[in-house]
Amino acid sequence: MTMARDMTNSSQSADARRTYQEPVAQLLDYGECHLAGDGPAGLGWLNYVSDLELTAEHVPELIRLACDAALHTAESEDPAVWAPTHAWRALGQLRTVEAVAPLLGLLRERADDDWVDIELPYVFGLIGPGAVPHVTDFLADRSIPTEPLITAIRCLVEIAERNLSFRDECIGILAHRLNCGTENDPTVNGFLISALIDLEAVETMDMIRHAFDKQVVDLSVAGDVEDVEMEFGLRTRRSTPRPVYHPFFGNPLAGLADVVSGVTTSKNVEASIRHGKVGRNDPCPCGSGKKYKKRCLQ
Repeated sequence: MTMARDMTNSSQSADARRTYQEPVAQLLDYGECHLAGDGPAGLGWLNYVSDLELTAEHVPELIRLACDAALHTAESEDPAVWAPTHAWRALGQLRTVEAVAPLLGLLRERADDDWVDIELPYVFGLIGPGAVPHVTDFLADRSIPTEPLITAIRCLVEIAERNLSFRDECIGILAHRLNCGTENDPTVNGFLISALIDLEAVETMDMIRHAFDKQVVDLSVAGDVEDVEMEFGLRTRRSTPRPVYHPFFGNPLAGLADVVSGVTTSKNVEASIRHGKVGRNDPCPCGSGKKYKKRCLQ
């Protein structure tokens, strides 16, 4: 059985390799990714541009690889399953604005893929201000589900933090969407407020208070209005009892909420990953229901 599976994986890699040209085809063999350590932009990524001598000439191939549906669903044991991740990282390092629209399409199509949710904000942060108009249009599209919208919010935060001259523009876009509070999912409003906190946008506090007054904010994301005021340094202590914030357990956004809020992998999960062979598309041992590549791998 194992030999047959290995032969199938080899066949998948070989089939994929035949459709890509060098040097992009080399990414099919790079294998497992991590979000730890030092590297370009402090993300712990390989320097694809210098290692493979990538240029603008290779962008179409990289975009096609990043969005290759067959590879996104490949077997966990096949190193080619990681190729899309390597490809979009390379696109980020090349600051490829023309990749933004296809990657946002990928985000929308693969709304259940937390690895896409985790990585694209970093990619867009590297691409920089050229991604802002595309992300703005994405946020304004009322047909986009909640989870991809949350990722788009994080994309703007990364762009603003890596390109400080565009901080005010990104804050304005986030604040405008929050101002549509009653039309938004309360969870989206919670993440908009969380993003404004990350960007230290104290100037938006009146708008944030208005959203809380309208009771259109999910308190489990960034807390209540007093929590936000304390985050901004506008108060030093609460004047009312702290509300009971319902956690995300059982919520389909649980994995993403953990990523955004910086929750770390528990020791028992780390031990399971360390001592067991967990594939990229295997269920994560944390019990979240997410795949390992999407949940605790980073």
